[in-house]
Amino acid sequence: MGKKGIIIDVEKHFVTVLTEDNGYYKLARKPTMYVSQEIYFNKSDVINTAYIIRRASLAAAIVFIIGISIFVSMMLNKNTYNDKILAYVSLDINPSIQFAIDKDYKVMDADYINKDAMELMADLEPEGMKISEAFYIIINRCVEKGIVKEDTKNYYLISGAVKSNKNSDRDVAKTNENKLNSLLYSLKKNVSAMHGKNNEVDVFQLDRNDIEAAKKSGISLGRYALYKEIVKTGSKISLNDAKNFEVSDLMITYQKNKGNMAYNTPTMDNMETAANSPSTDIIRTPFPSGLESSSIPGNTQNILSTPDNLNTKSILSTPIKGSNNNSNSIRPSADVSKSAAAATPKPETGTGLLAEYYDNIDLTKLVTTRVDKHINFFWFSGMEPAPGVKKDDSYSVRWTGYIKPPYTGEYKFYVNRDNGVRLWINNELVIDKWNEQWNVIDTGKIILVGNQKYDIKVEFYNNTGNGIISLWWTSILVEKSVVPASCLYPAAKQPEQAVLPGEGKGLSYEYYDNTDLTVLKATGTDKEINFNWGTGSPDQRVHQDQKYSIRWTGYVEPLYDESYKFHIDYDGGIKLWVDDKLEINEWVDSDKSSAATREIKLKAGNKHKIKLEYFNGNMYGRVKLMWSSPSTEKSIIPMTRLFAKE
Repeated sequence: MGKKGIIIDVEKHFVTVLTEDNGYYKLARKPTMYVSQEIYFNKSDVINTAYIIRRASLAAAIVFIIGISIFVSMMLNKNTYNDKILAYVSLDINPSIQFAIDKDYKVMDADYINKDAMELMADLEPEGMKISEAFYIIINRCVEKGIVKEDTKNYYLISGAVKSNKNSDRDVAKTNENKLNSLLYSLKKNVSAMHGKNNEVDVFQLDRNDIEAAKKSGISLGRYALYKEIVKTGSKISLNDAKNFEVSDLMITYQKNKGNMAYNTPTMDNMETAANSPSTDIIRTPFPSGLESSSIPGNTQNILSTPDNLNTKSILSTPIKGSNNNSNSIRPSADVSKSAAAATPKPETGTGLLAEYYDNIDLTKLVTTRVDKHINFFWFSGMEPAPGVKKDDSYSVRWTGYIKPPYTGEYKFYVNRDNGVRLWINNELVIDKWNEQWNVIDTGKIILVGNQKYDIKVEFYNNTGNGIISLWWTSILVEKSVVPASCLYPAAKQPEQAVLPGEGKGLSYEYYDNTDLTVLKATGTDKEINFNWGTGSPDQRVHQDQKYSIRWTGYVEPLYDESYKFHIDYDGGIKLWVDDKLEINEWVDSDKSSAATREIKLKAGNKHKIKLEYFNGNMYGRVKLMWSSPSTEKSIIPMTRLFAKE
């Protein structure tokens, strides 16, 4: 006869179990065992019978008292843990794995019931995963091990039971049953469409008493459900058979005999909706734009079917408290289509990502923002990627918002780029190629849960020539395609930074096609001096050989009567005059990258003459003109305080 106890100590290879009759037993440790876990075991499982301690002596009594204290403490912790469990869900392929899940459908614990499961999942720690994500990983590992095959029919058994007790509130219990029903449908839908052809997926929803019965028998909820149903047809099958037979054999036997089973008409109680059921796992997301059902591998008929096709069997051997249904026979579970329809709001559709366009390559000179439906651009040399960005082929863009994949799975992202790109999803850097390569494709992978929003950020810069940036994805259920607007949601637009008041329009510029300010190519007005051209050119009329010079002239008007310092970040050489006085002279190509003036007394409202000369004779071109004062933080001098020469 089996025993029941609580694990009170875990060692490297053994666990110590305290039973209800105050006995201590040493058992072999399994990967899923933990302190305070309630387990069942047989006499044959005991490692050393001499280790059994009875209350036969004073020493044993002392140990017993200590043990009882530990037991009480563990029971309190166990009760707190158990209160968080919504249901138990099992997946049988031939590995049999059972999960305890919470109200958000996240895994709290996993029990690898047979040897196949232990070998398959020994290194997996599923706690905290969505149950759908755990299923995905298990099935893909089965593919890798050859348990599930792409070109044959595969058999899957999914089962679940709500954790409740005799005193559970009727309405709460009913809501939880419906939530589990919807979850099981969602899991069936996802599994049906995975590897293989014409996959067979049976789903059972069981009663709370079946949880204990299956546990005592050492089998999963699914195998226990099939055992009960096969027995009802008159077939002779033992629990040991149900434990050891192939899942496919059990399912085939069940399918052959289930036509003889009588079903009761569902009651209205079973038709009520799960009003609080999380939408993540029960709403079928529409296919992305351009993705047709015929392109999806696996049993697409199942994944595209209505919830009426679930055909989940609900085995309720004990009626819910307060229910008028006292039948012990099988009856179909609630009509999931009605339940899900009542609980599901109109699906939200994405519109794209917030795009910020910068007039340099380091994402610092913001020009404009907008919402881009997707990231799929090819800007020819000389084109402006957005209004206000100079046509000098040196710009950068940042896209931010959220991405909501339609299905759970591992997604592979592709970026076609010219030049640098960085991709973050869920704050994880998936692709990091911030370099000068052109017209290349980079990839990165990440596991995402279907119908759940994740933060996404894409940063891109173009240094010279054509600008190319395109974001694609693919997964088992999603054909390789540009990530569509329907799966992208823009971030909130950040409030614009306050700009100092003023009527300035910027400084006059002269662009030269050599390093000594003698071969003039272009003139005009720059709103501010905040440039990073990289290896590109400041203007289409200047050759892209990294050898050029620029002169800016005009006036600067301070907002306050106080001393100011002027700061310049640069690559190359610079000279700066304020009121015709040379304040900075670094007209050499050196390793220096910044310079600053002394404190210069300026008068508010007065226009002070300013001239800045710059040359680039090396590789990268960069120059930024800033100021600071007791009342002004170090910052780029804004257009409103700069005036072109008269």
